[in-house]
Formats: sequence, C-alpha cells, structure tokens
Amino acid sequence: MPEHQLTLNAGLEAGRWRTFLTMNYVDEARAEAGTGSIPASERIDSRTILDLSAGFDVTDRTSLFATVTNLTDEEYNVAFRPAGARPGAPRSWLAGVKLAF
Repeated sequence: MPEHQLTLNAGLEAGRWRTFLTMNYVDEARAEAGTGSIPASERIDSRTILDLSAGFDVTDRTSLFATVTNLTDEEYNVAFRPAGARPGAPRSWLAGVKLAF
C-alpha cells in the first residue's frame, strides 16, 4: 500500500455550464510485501493523474457531457504481477447525451 494518497476536486458551475478538475496522487509503493527501502525491481513509482469533465444543460431533461481521464497522458505502472509491468490507463475521452424521463 502506498503511504500517501490524495484526491482533490475543484469545479465551477455557472448557469447551464459546469466543469470539474480532479487530481489524484498516489505515493510510491512496493510490488511485494516488505520493509525498508524499496528495490528498483519492486518499486511502483508515485503518480499524479488529472481528470477533466464538463457538462451543459440543453434543456431541463437533456444535457451534454464530456470527460477526459488522464488528461496529461501520464505513463505509469500500477503493478508488476502477473507477468511484468502493468501500465495504468492512457488518456481517454468520453462524451455523450443524458436524457431524463
């Protein structure tokens, strides 16, 4: 387990618009249980990931949304098992329409 983890959220809403930025920090960690300094072959480096989302209300029942995860396209490992380094998710985009009935 990483010793430190931090998530911060900030957002703005004005009229029919809203936007949010999320920062997630995860401290370095061990790939295997142990104590003391972490050998390079067992180190999962710390990472800071930014996510951005926005929305717009077209009507009372219809809104548009868009989200970008890993905004800066940070390359990072989340584990080393099984079978070697396991990369984190690359930048990804999602957009859509929400309808309320």
